[in-house]
Amino acid sequence: PVALGVAVGLGCGFALGWHLRGCFSATSKSLMAAMGNSTGEASVMGEGEKFKMVLVVRKDLKMGKGKVAAQCSHAALSAYKQVQVRNPSLLKQQEYCGQPKVVVKAPDEDALMDLLNHAKEVGLP
Repeated sequence: PVALGVAVGLGCGFALGWHLRGCFSATSKSLMAAMGNSTGEASVMGEGEKFKMVLVVRKDLKMGKGKVAAQCSHAALSAYKQVQVRNPSLLKQQEYCGQPKVVVKAPDEDALMDLLNHAKEVGLP
Protein backbone atom coordinates (compact mmCIF):
# COMPACT_ATOMS: atom_id res chain seq x y z
CA PRO A 1 0.00 0.00 0.00
CA VAL A 2 2.81 2.47 0.79
CA ALA A 3 4.60 1.78 -2.48
CA LEU A 4 1.33 2.20 -4.38
CA GLY A 5 0.71 5.54 -2.68
CA VAL A 6 4.20 6.72 -3.55
CA ALA A 7 3.81 5.57 -7.14
CA VAL A 8 0.45 7.33 -7.51
CA GLY A 9 1.83 10.48 -5.93
CA LEU A 10 4.92 10.58 -8.04
CA GLY A 11 3.00 9.68 -11.18
CA CYS A 12 0.48 12.46 -10.67
CA GLY A 13 3.22 14.91 -9.83
CA PHE A 14 5.16 13.94 -12.90
CA ALA A 15 2.13 14.25 -15.17
CA LEU A 16 1.36 17.68 -13.78
CA GLY A 17 4.91 18.98 -13.91
CA TRP A 18 5.76 17.55 -17.29
CA HIS A 19 3.02 19.53 -18.96
CA LEU A 20 3.33 22.81 -17.10
CA ARG A 21 4.83 25.46 -19.30
CA GLY A 22 6.73 28.47 -18.09
CA CYS A 23 7.98 29.15 -14.62
CA PHE A 24 4.66 28.45 -12.89
CA SER A 25 1.62 30.13 -14.30
CA ALA A 26 -1.10 31.56 -12.09
CA THR A 27 -2.86 28.19 -12.24
CA SER A 28 0.16 26.25 -11.03
CA LYS A 29 0.82 28.83 -8.30
CA SER A 30 -2.68 28.14 -7.02
CA LEU A 31 -1.88 24.43 -7.13
CA MET A 32 1.24 25.03 -5.06
CA ALA A 33 -0.81 27.06 -2.56
CA ALA A 34 -3.43 24.31 -2.44
CA MET A 35 -0.68 21.83 -1.61
CA GLY A 36 0.49 23.99 1.29
CA ASN A 37 3.52 25.45 -0.45
CA SER A 38 3.26 29.19 0.02
CA THR A 39 6.97 29.69 0.63
CA GLY A 40 7.83 30.55 -2.96
CA GLU A 41 9.97 27.48 -3.60
CA ALA A 42 9.13 27.72 -7.30
CA SER A 43 11.22 30.88 -7.62
CA VAL A 44 14.41 28.84 -7.24
CA MET A 45 13.83 27.00 -10.48
CA GLY A 46 14.57 29.90 -12.82
CA GLU A 47 12.49 31.92 -15.18
CA GLY A 48 13.38 30.50 -18.58
CA GLU A 49 12.52 26.81 -18.42
CA LYS A 50 9.68 25.57 -20.59
CA PHE A 51 9.20 22.14 -19.01
CA LYS A 52 9.58 20.91 -15.46
CA MET A 53 9.15 17.54 -13.87
CA VAL A 54 7.25 17.92 -10.61
CA LEU A 55 7.39 15.03 -8.16
CA VAL A 56 4.73 15.04 -5.44
CA VAL A 57 5.55 13.22 -2.20
CA ARG A 58 2.82 12.38 0.31
CA LYS A 59 3.73 13.51 3.82
CA ASP A 60 1.37 11.01 5.48
CA LEU A 61 3.57 8.11 4.34
CA LYS A 62 6.24 9.32 6.77
CA MET A 63 9.22 8.17 4.69
CA GLY A 64 12.72 9.20 5.64
CA LYS A 65 14.71 11.54 3.42
CA GLY A 66 16.73 8.70 1.93
CA LYS A 67 13.62 6.71 1.04
CA VAL A 68 11.99 9.78 -0.52
CA ALA A 69 15.14 10.43 -2.57
CA ALA A 70 15.24 6.82 -3.77
CA GLN A 71 11.55 6.79 -4.70
CA CYS A 72 11.85 10.11 -6.54
CA SER A 73 14.85 8.76 -8.44
CA HIS A 74 12.91 5.66 -9.46
CA ALA A 75 9.92 7.77 -10.54
CA ALA A 76 12.04 10.20 -12.57
CA LEU A 77 13.82 7.39 -14.40
CA SER A 78 10.56 5.55 -15.07
CA ALA A 79 8.90 8.71 -16.38
CA TYR A 80 11.89 9.39 -18.63
CA LYS A 81 11.70 5.90 -20.12
CA GLN A 82 7.95 6.19 -20.72
CA VAL A 83 8.21 9.55 -22.47
CA GLN A 84 11.19 8.32 -24.48
CA VAL A 85 8.89 5.73 -26.07
CA ARG A 86 5.62 7.70 -26.18
CA ASN A 87 6.74 11.20 -27.16
CA PRO A 88 10.44 11.55 -28.07
CA SER A 89 10.03 15.14 -29.32
CA LEU A 90 8.60 16.24 -25.96
CA LEU A 91 11.51 14.55 -24.23
CA LYS A 92 13.97 16.36 -26.47
CA GLN A 93 12.38 19.71 -25.57
CA GLN A 94 12.57 18.91 -21.86
CA GLU A 95 16.22 17.91 -22.22
CA TYR A 96 16.91 21.16 -24.06
CA CYS A 97 15.50 23.04 -21.05
CA GLY A 98 18.06 21.35 -18.77
CA GLN A 99 15.72 18.70 -17.35
CA PRO A 100 14.52 20.82 -14.40
CA LYS A 101 12.82 18.99 -11.55
CA VAL A 102 11.11 20.06 -8.36
CA VAL A 103 9.75 18.02 -5.45
CA VAL A 104 6.69 19.24 -3.56
CA LYS A 105 4.74 17.77 -0.66
CA ALA A 106 1.10 16.74 -0.47
CA PRO A 107 -0.40 16.19 2.97
CA ASP A 108 -2.29 13.02 2.06
CA GLU A 109 -3.89 10.95 -0.70
CA ASP A 110 -7.01 13.15 -0.78
CA ALA A 111 -4.90 16.22 -1.57
CA LEU A 112 -3.09 14.24 -4.24
CA MET A 113 -6.38 13.24 -5.84
CA ASP A 114 -7.56 16.87 -5.69
CA LEU A 115 -4.39 17.83 -7.51
CA LEU A 116 -5.02 15.19 -10.16
CA ASN A 117 -8.61 16.36 -10.64
CA HIS A 118 -7.51 19.98 -10.94
CA ALA A 119 -4.87 19.02 -13.49
CA LYS A 120 -7.56 17.34 -15.58
CA GLU A 121 -9.82 20.40 -15.24
CA VAL A 122 -7.16 22.70 -16.66
CA GLY A 123 -6.55 20.32 -19.55
CA LEU A 124 -3.38 18.52 -18.52
CA PRO A 125 -3.26 14.92 -19.72
